[in-house]
Amino acid sequence: MIRKIIGNLIIGLIMPLLMLARWLPNTYNAIVHGVYEYYDFRITSLSGYLYEVYGKNYLFSFILAIVFLLLPFQLIKDRYYRKRKRPLAVWKKMLILMSIVLVEVMLFVRGPIYDWYTVYLGVSIGMGILISLLAYLLIDRYVEIRPSKEKS
Repeated sequence: MIRKIIGNLIIGLIMPLLMLARWLPNTYNAIVHGVYEYYDFRITSLSGYLYEVYGKNYLFSFILAIVFLLLPFQLIKDRYYRKRKRPLAVWKKMLILMSIVLVEVMLFVRGPIYDWYTVYLGVSIGMGILISLLAYLLIDRYVEIRPSKEKS
């Protein structure tokens, strides 16, 4: 149980970075090439750039990721485990998380979603693969299947 909580908190720390997929190319340029562009003005340091992009709403994004993405993912996964008494395959976990991300994007994102559907689909596939692999490495591979004791 402690491993699950700590693993989800670690994954939750990464989620705000992935949720702002729009800024990933600019963040790459900032880290690798030292070009700190934020909208139409330049920033002089990497720390200033990271604060402008991720720092202002990081805690809010962290809480949203935990509550709206990781909690439903763990509940669905645990319910399947309790029902079938065997772990869920990694590719099924990826599909579950991709579905959760797509449903929540369709519910919460307002505006011209039809113009950005390929971006949202790509983000959901990427997040589904990355986050479910991280969940497997941090949490799920340590889950042991205990044989049930039958009454004689």
